[in-house]
Amino acid sequence: FGEKIGRAFQIQDDFLDIMADDGKSGKIAGGDVINGKKTYLLLRSIELTTGNDHRLLQSIIENNGISADRVPEIRSIYQRCGVLDETRLLIHRDTENALSAVDKLPHAEGREYLKGFANILVKRDY
Repeated sequence: FGEKIGRAFQIQDDFLDIMADDGKSGKIAGGDVINGKKTYLLLRSIELTTGNDHRLLQSIIENNGISADRVPEIRSIYQRCGVLDETRLLIHRDTENALSAVDKLPHAEGREYLKGFANILVKRDY
């Protein structure tokens, strides 16, 4: 349970970072790419892209980040290469696998608590 929900949470966090509404989350949208963090979205999109898109994404790692004014361009690349949709599916799959593991636990009250916890984690939008 912990491994699956932890991974879903981290990938959700990376997803929310690039899609953030600055006012709602209190975080700067795209903070991870601005700071050159090697997130699932960045690494997977490097695998999925070619040409100028690939070079731009690779430069984020090579240069330890990118300027904030390029974040919309990165978001657009993520959309075009399909990594945003793929990420949504991955979060859903990991959450379902975590919940499936919880169903195997013997203590009913504990199961419900963990299911509620998992749903709160992955349904957050900031």
